[in-house]
Amino acid sequence: IPRRALLVLFAVQPMIVLYAGSGQSEPMLLLFLVLTASALISWTQDRQPGDLVAAGASLGLAYMTRYESGAPAVGVAVLVA
Repeated sequence: IPRRALLVLFAVQPMIVLYAGSGQSEPMLLLFLVLTASALISWTQDRQPGDLVAAGASLGLAYMTRYESGAPAVGVAVLVA
């Protein structure tokens, strides 16, 4: 239940509502980076390859949203290596 509460609080945050309402892509970038971080945290605990797949897919979607996610991609590659 705390995850859902945090999700709702994130979704109704005024800056997220403002950015999403004006058509900017920052909320989607934040969403995909949070999903990437969640998958990486899960991978560091369990070492399951499915978590790396989820992290890679989320990071790829973040890169398709905005090119600024190239820096987190380098950080993820260093962490995984």
